[in-house]
This record gives sequence, structure tokens and C-alpha cells, in this order.
Amino acid sequence: MYPVITFPYIDIYLFGVGLMVAWVLFFYGLHRRSIEAGITKHIFSRITLFTLSIFIFSRMFYILGQWRIERFIFEDFLSGNDTFITFLERFFLASGTGGYNLSFAGGVVGFVLVFLWLTRKQKKIKLSYLDIILPAFFVAAIAGYIGALLGGQIYGIPFDSFFSIQYAHKFNIVPLQKALFPLPVLYILMAIIGVVGNHFLQKKQVPKGFIGAVGIGYVSSVLFIFEFLSGDSDTFASHIGINMTQILALFGIGVTFWIFFKILRA
Repeated sequence: MYPVITFPYIDIYLFGVGLMVAWVLFFYGLHRRSIEAGITKHIFSRITLFTLSIFIFSRMFYILGQWRIERFIFEDFLSGNDTFITFLERFFLASGTGGYNLSFAGGVVGFVLVFLWLTRKQKKIKLSYLDIILPAFFVAAIAGYIGALLGGQIYGIPFDSFFSIQYAHKFNIVPLQKALFPLPVLYILMAIIGVVGNHFLQKKQVPKGFIGAVGIGYVSSVLFIFEFLSGDSDTFASHIGINMTQILALFGIGVTFWIFFKILRA
């Protein structure tokens, strides 16, 4: 696992390639689906703003989730041992865990904050945007979770079975050197099912926001349940029993009920 293409002076990690492909698919999907929905001047043309917010919050939330290790980034800066430039380099480009990591929950929060800001005066089409975002997410998630599988960014608990996976490559960053539950494979299947389900829903006459609400509820439920099989434990899991992704999933389930309530009242 964790394949690397080596060139003179540079290594290209294929999990990073997978994430880049996911990024392209996501924003292309948002653009194409917005045009198909009749929204020619859509908010997703602000790609730079979305990307910066996703990146910054995904790093911020990862550092928060792994605070026991990553807190030294702040301690060294506040104590005067690191300059501000060094602090920024360590915050954005380094990791105390020995491998570069981002937080899915943080990335979602970063995207949502920009979305809410840009649609603050477009209340009438917010639900229509949700019907655009979730289908685009499912397509991009297939590539993204393949990248996470290759890079060991997502892995399961120890699990000895014929369909277990093991990260045995020399570039491995997964701390467990044993057979693991194939959690990223399950998430890839989740995304594929989401694509198929969305295909069937789009053929039906459903209210605005319905496809988005179903998508949010589906993803949130799957993440909340199966993150209990995750081999990674963050600061929240060690204190309250659920990790950052599961906390986000609970918010997602709440948002799903709120959207359905709005649809029923319309």
C-alpha cells in the first residue's frame, strides 16, 4: 500500500493524486450540475475561496483532533522557539505524527462555511444547491476514498479475515502492522451506492432539497455507524467515545431532519 512514484528530487504519493482527482471531479460536477439546474451564475465558480477554506479547516481540525501530538506546533511558536514563518510551515506543511494528514470533518466545515456565506442572500435556491452538491460529492468521493485507501488516511480496527487489508509498504504511516478491517473499501462502496441511488432519484419528481437531504442523511448515518470500526482515535474519541467525524455526522443527521421539516412545510 501507499504507492509512490519516484522522480529525481521528488516523490509523488498516489494517495495525493487520488485526492487531486477527487477535487477536480467535485468542482467539475458542481459546475456542470449547476448549469443543468439552470443556475448559470452559481457560487461554485469561487473555486479558490472554497479550496483555501477546505484546506485551512481540514488542517486545523486535524491538529485539533490529534492535539496530544500536534499541540507542539503552537507551544514551540508561543514559547519563542519557532518564528512565525516556521509556525506556518509546520501548521500547513508538516505533521507531528510523521505523515501528512487532513481532516475530512474539517474539510466539510470549511466548505459549508463558504457555502453559507455565499448563499446568505440566496435563500430561495439553497435547497436547489443541496441537490447539486451531494451527487457531485458521491462521484468525487469514489476517487477520494481510493486515495485514502492507498495512503492509509483511513483504516479500520484489527480484523483478521479473508477480506482484511494490511499496510505493509515501507512508506506506511498506519501504526497497526496487522490485518485491518477494510473501512476505506466500505466507504468506496458507500459512494458508489450514493451515485446509483442519486441516478434513480433524479428520474423521480421530488421536491427541491429532497435529493440533498437524503444524501446528507445517508452519508451521515453510514459515517456515524462505521467510524466505530475506525482504527484511528482522536482527542474527542478518547474523551467522549465518538470521534470528530461522528460528531459531524450527528450534525448532518440533524440537518437532514431540518430540511425534511422545511420541505413538508413548503
